[in-house]
Amino acid sequence: MRTAAQIKGGFYAAHPDAVRHVMQHVTAPSDGLCTVLDPCAGEGEALSVITDHLRSQNRAEIVPYAVELDDKRSEACQERFSHVIPTADFLGCSITDNCFSMAWVNPPFDYASGGEGRVESHFVDSVMPLVVPDGLIAMVAPEDIIKRRQTLNLFACYCDRVRIIPFPELYSPFTETVILGAKRAQPKSWGYGYWQEWNEATDKYQLPSGSKPITFRKVEPTDEEVLAMLARSPNVAAARKPRSLPRPPIPPGAGHRALLLASGLINGLIQPEGEPPHVLRGLAKKERFLRDSSSTDDGKTETTVTRYSEKINLVIRTLDNQGTITTILEE
Repeated sequence: MRTAAQIKGGFYAAHPDAVRHVMQHVTAPSDGLCTVLDPCAGEGEALSVITDHLRSQNRAEIVPYAVELDDKRSEACQERFSHVIPTADFLGCSITDNCFSMAWVNPPFDYASGGEGRVESHFVDSVMPLVVPDGLIAMVAPEDIIKRRQTLNLFACYCDRVRIIPFPELYSPFTETVILGAKRAQPKSWGYGYWQEWNEATDKYQLPSGSKPITFRKVEPTDEEVLAMLARSPNVAAARKPRSLPRPPIPPGAGHRALLLASGLINGLIQPEGEPPHVLRGLAKKERFLRDSSSTDDGKTETTVTRYSEKINLVIRTLDNQGTITTILEE
């Protein structure tokens, strides 16, 4: 994701007129309760347009539900709606299955971590169980993402009456497109053949009745909350306290000091009392050397046997405050 997109959290709000363009294809339930979920609600603009459109038909009680990760956008969203999970990652929430009449999914435009496809598909895959059978799933993404095999297979498996609707050109800076599908009661197997069954007719989606979720809450902290908890952790505070190294019971001999130096345990700035500072670096290198060589001659063939071995060569380098580098070799 580009830096500018990272600052926005990968969130690109759909223009209200683009949402209205899509909602022309959707009608409210004939009666009962209509619940609408927006798992990436932003400031709630798109969800407001959706609920206003459905309420204008005076057919059912419309109840919106929203989840938003960003603090500021979440505050704005809470001013609009009563049912909001604030400052929460939708993928880290617990929500009752088979409740919502419709889900408007406008997730971050990005690749999933670990190379596991796209974030958009992960969000839709997680939303599917929350929608009632024949409920509507609307996913917003760039056109090339909508037409990827991963997205098409997902909707072919879970949805009937799938339709792709581009945003009006004036409101699609990233070629945003919506793919709509009515959730099947039972998913079908994956397969290209199901793409051919998609209905290109102009009939509208009539939403089924939904219900209020029993569980609608955050269960996992966000990345920022995890960092804040770590900062407050007594274990982290204890690990940051400087610790004095134990002194050996007897002073090390010359050979001990040479090994400590060569192994790099005393690397860094050294300043004995009353002496100028200098930088010290010790290292140990493995070198190959000729151990012995012998020849035999039986009158027909001369055979030479050469044996090589390896040894550790200790090297210590110092840099004084005059810029002089001194190298001390074991030999």
